[in-house]
Amino acid sequence: MKKVRSRRRPLAIEALDSRRLLAAHISELLVDPLFGDKDTTQMVELRGQPNATLQQGTYLLVVSERGLNKGEIHGKFDLSGQQFGSNGYLVMLQKDSPHVADPAANTLVSTETGFGGLPADLYSDTHDLSERIDFIIGANAYILVQTGNEPTLGTDIDTNDDGVIDPAIAATWQIHDSISLHPFVGRGDLAYGNIVYAEIGTGLTAINAPQATAVIGTEGFGYAGRVGESSRSLPEDWVVGTVQNEAAAGDPARWALADNLFGEPSQFPYAGRDLDHVGGPNFVGGVRGTIRGEINQGIANVTVLADTNGNGQQDNLHFVVDPDDVSTPTNTGVPLLNAFDGATVTNFALGSFAAHEVTAEREKDFPNERTNRIFAKGGIDWFENSNVLRIDFYRPVNRASIVAIGDDNPLSKVYGRLQAYTVDGQLIDETVSGLLVDSARQTIEVSSGEDNIAYVFAFADNDYPVDTKEGGPFGRFDRLEYWQHEPTAVTDENGDYDIRHLFPGQYNVQLLDENWVSSIQPINVQQYENFVFDFTAGPNQPPAIDSAEFAVSEGSVAGTVVGTVTASDPNGDSITFALGGTQDEFAIDAVSGQITVTENAEFNFETQQQFELVVVATDSRGAASDRTVIVNVTDANEPPSLGDATAFVAEDQPVGTVVRELFAQDPDADTVFQYSIVGGNDAGLFEVEASTGKLLVAQPLDFETVSRVDLQVRVTDNGQPALFDDATVTVFVADVNEAPQLTTTLVEIPENKTGILAMLSASDPESGQGAAFEAIGGTAVDMVTLFSSGLLSLNDNARLDYESENQYTLDVRVTDTGNPPRSTEATIELVIQDVNEPPKFDLELTPPAAVAGEPYRFELPDGYASDPENDPWQLQIDLESAGMSRWVQYDAATGVIDGILPSSLIGPHEINVRLISQNDPELFTDETVSVVVGAGQRPLQNQVTRHDVNADEDVTAFDALQIINFLSRHGELLGADATVRFGGFYDVNGDNDVTSFDALWVINELARGGESESPAGELMAAGGNVMADIDEDDLDAVFAEPSFLF
Repeated sequence: MKKVRSRRRPLAIEALDSRRLLAAHISELLVDPLFGDKDTTQMVELRGQPNATLQQGTYLLVVSERGLNKGEIHGKFDLSGQQFGSNGYLVMLQKDSPHVADPAANTLVSTETGFGGLPADLYSDTHDLSERIDFIIGANAYILVQTGNEPTLGTDIDTNDDGVIDPAIAATWQIHDSISLHPFVGRGDLAYGNIVYAEIGTGLTAINAPQATAVIGTEGFGYAGRVGESSRSLPEDWVVGTVQNEAAAGDPARWALADNLFGEPSQFPYAGRDLDHVGGPNFVGGVRGTIRGEINQGIANVTVLADTNGNGQQDNLHFVVDPDDVSTPTNTGVPLLNAFDGATVTNFALGSFAAHEVTAEREKDFPNERTNRIFAKGGIDWFENSNVLRIDFYRPVNRASIVAIGDDNPLSKVYGRLQAYTVDGQLIDETVSGLLVDSARQTIEVSSGEDNIAYVFAFADNDYPVDTKEGGPFGRFDRLEYWQHEPTAVTDENGDYDIRHLFPGQYNVQLLDENWVSSIQPINVQQYENFVFDFTAGPNQPPAIDSAEFAVSEGSVAGTVVGTVTASDPNGDSITFALGGTQDEFAIDAVSGQITVTENAEFNFETQQQFELVVVATDSRGAASDRTVIVNVTDANEPPSLGDATAFVAEDQPVGTVVRELFAQDPDADTVFQYSIVGGNDAGLFEVEASTGKLLVAQPLDFETVSRVDLQVRVTDNGQPALFDDATVTVFVADVNEAPQLTTTLVEIPENKTGILAMLSASDPESGQGAAFEAIGGTAVDMVTLFSSGLLSLNDNARLDYESENQYTLDVRVTDTGNPPRSTEATIELVIQDVNEPPKFDLELTPPAAVAGEPYRFELPDGYASDPENDPWQLQIDLESAGMSRWVQYDAATGVIDGILPSSLIGPHEINVRLISQNDPELFTDETVSVVVGAGQRPLQNQVTRHDVNADEDVTAFDALQIINFLSRHGELLGADATVRFGGFYDVNGDNDVTSFDALWVINELARGGESESPAGELMAAGGNVMADIDEDDLDAVFAEPSFLF
């Protein structure tokens, strides 16, 4: 429970009246807690003067208002001699009460069941079975009285049951306060309280009560508490309803007003409010007191303001109820019922009871969930006709708006409606949104022009539009805003005021009346504090304006300060200033009183020397006074004038050339002028002679850089004070043809470059002109050709070689097409870039002719090739492409090509030869050499190794097999022609025939080789001739017969 601090109150004790207490008022009653233990939970709270002692004969009586016992006193608290606490509260609790009272209150706790053990046995009743208020709670009046005759339990105070206390008893009673509470079950038909609250249930029946007594139907029963520290008996003074324990299981009890089917409080904004104020003011802060005049008489109809911002005016304040502004560790499902000062958020179902707790839930936008939170009920974030979002205001408002949101289903149509109601339930304004689909948003607003909107409904209108009723129920809502004037109260006929519903904050309590003034009293509401302040008011006096006389020069411009009017207010109110009359040459600042010259002023000393201004001073309450202020016009130096001008100058004019002469004028005679350039001359191209106004060329001009200059020229007179005038002098620079400039000064050329070398370029200050190029000299003039377009190419007979010469020059003339033409000569440097070149042949390779069947040898000559960069290189010879790779070989180490060529190669052959750089294989030089193979005398015999038929330098069975295959395909060849081409050396014995004997020769050789341990019966051919004599070889005869191998 939040504790209320005790305060010192400046009121003196006065005679008892309807507001100020010598005795007491009933502050709070809890007689029937829902589902609560009436022997522990009942509670009585009284309010009186701090530390005051109740007089003898003060009683709180419980009087039956039902059945046969109506009018009978069946419960009594004898309060004689009891004392209020330091905060003015007296609390009576039952034994084991769950309530915790403010320590500043005087709290009496029973030591026995119910109230039976209160100190001095101050409680007694007619029930034998309990010591609580009413054994079975029914309709009762709770009457706080002071009397010299102690009331007796069982006494009938209304013997004729007419609802009026019998005169004999009433004459001895001084009733300080009373209230009647009737439940639906056990309701009575008469009442004695100053105000009557009856639970409606299925319907409210007639109750006989004193004339002018308010009878209010409620949706709850069991609790009654005053609003703040109210003391009257009007519906707005009490909150009555059902209370229930809203604590979680196992937690200490937390009793609060119900906000559901079990009942609503008589004032709906208090729904759900905790009873966290036992022993102190209830629910809200406030301030009350009396406004008296100088003769100590109450002043009626004076407005008292609780000013929140210190400006002394009643402002229309703006408030926001946004689900995003309430946070918890999870920020989801946050209850919003009492989360915002001044507003209560509920879900109103079927026009009757609150249905679900309203919470802040994250906005859904399928398939996503946004971080923004909106209003929801029971986890569902939409509201419709029979299940609306309801926001009640503790004090009525004049304007409210809310953000309506369409369903996140793009096919669902939503029309959001906002309705405004008075406290009596009268609809005074409503509005509906446009069509909302796919989470679209629109702010909708209601207003009334005065603070009379007690609550608003927001919902998706299922019945809109009237003709189609296409609106769906899935409307969502976010961010309610409302506007409400600062709290005020108007004094009654006794001068009493009472401002309620002050929520935590700082306020200045002051009079808001144009006829009465008083001091300002600041207060600080921290929870539910209620303050009492009296004011002594006096008539409001208008401000007093001090006399003043000012002067203004005839040359004053708009904004010139003329002077400041001062005034004082006898009552200390703030003052605002205004000018009366119809003049428009002057203006006055409403706050400071400073008078300035307006844009309409045109002062002329020669025609009007004085103005009389009527200054009106008004205080914050509306009292005003006026006074005439004199403003004298003084003669002043008038400024010179210098008109705008234009000038022309060619770009080639020398420094010091006069562009034009400027002339100024001045209304004043004998004026001496001084000229200066004050702007537009950043490059310093021009200057002006100060005394003559001559505009001169100060820097060389270039049309291509600047063709126009707008100079700000100032002429200043010699008056007091000196005045000036500025003019714009526009200078146009005329174009003059200028020579082009060669922009290409260096050309870098790879040494292996041929043909086009570069494209020379030139620039010309004059745009749009062409240029022609011409080579006129230099070391490269005979090697290159320069075309007029600027194209530079290498002559066909010229060659670039970095190693020979790496730099040349070329003298070039470039001429433009201007009128007259202009030209420029310049030298271009041609730099030759070294390029890694491939190796090259220095000698022509001419291999000798070859003879088929005879040894062939070609040795590369010395110095036949080299590399320009002296990089290492190697020679590759492509014998394969010439078909010679099988018969001859190239030895790179010796540079020798040798072998035996068969008759199949008789004729010329092209051999590809390549020189390759060893540092960069991509660099090479190719040549082709020709070798001619002749027939020879024995083209079919290997002249080196006769048994090596295929010339593979081995004598194997394949050599014999090659002959046998030949014979099997072509038969024997007798007397072979030397020019016939054969793919082998088939004539092994050299008889110019190809027969089976040639194969036998090979086989015999293999046989001899087999006897000599050659592997696999094969014989490696000797380096020289191997002669075989058939007459000496008996084996040859065996193979003389015809062959049938294949």
